[in-house]
Amino acid sequence: MATVRMSRSLVWDIEKNAKKKFDLVNAEKEFPIADTWFNTNIRPKIENATEKMEEIFDGSLSLSIDQEVEKLYINTVFPSTNQGDNLEESDRKETYQLRFTSEQTIPKFMTSNWNTINLDLNFQDPFVKELEQIRSFNSEISKARHAYKNRVIDTVEEFTTLNQALKAWPALKDLVPQEKIAKVHEKVQRKAKQQQQREAIEVQEQELNEVILTANLLES
Repeated sequence: MATVRMSRSLVWDIEKNAKKKFDLVNAEKEFPIADTWFNTNIRPKIENATEKMEEIFDGSLSLSIDQEVEKLYINTVFPSTNQGDNLEESDRKETYQLRFTSEQTIPKFMTSNWNTINLDLNFQDPFVKELEQIRSFNSEISKARHAYKNRVIDTVEEFTTLNQALKAWPALKDLVPQEKIAKVHEKVQRKAKQQQQREAIEVQEQELNEVILTANLLES
């Protein structure tokens, strides 16, 4: 079998395909679409607050300028469970990024940059708990993906050629680009053809060689 070198680019391709295979088997969870929760829990509060502010300022403060937003960022802080002196430094901050299925119109003063609205919620809020469960699940998937990828890389880097690796780990072929597999097979087929040609000429090789050998003796 002819040699196909285990190059750095080939290892990268194997790594990329390994991650694709892993993700196919271990799909991450998606965060919920923001529309239903936002329109049920936040929009009524926005409308109520806007009405009260307009009453308080008696029309002197314009709240009629609206902005369309596409994303909702939920910010929360999980207090540290440590009992040291610097508890605040150990608090874990999380931001969950959600999308709306369609743009939402809200007062411009409530928006952030990049067509986004930011909301701060308590870590014990039921919606935050739901989002944290998804984040935690996806974090474990990410760690497992990284570990699997590293095991694949460590395994293939033990070999200097693709041929050696395929012999030791046949299933590796599903992580190797098809053009590399085709190249390996192309070499094998060429060798097989050479063998067939050799076998075909062996039938008449003695007769052909007899003339050549005799001529060589006469010329010497």
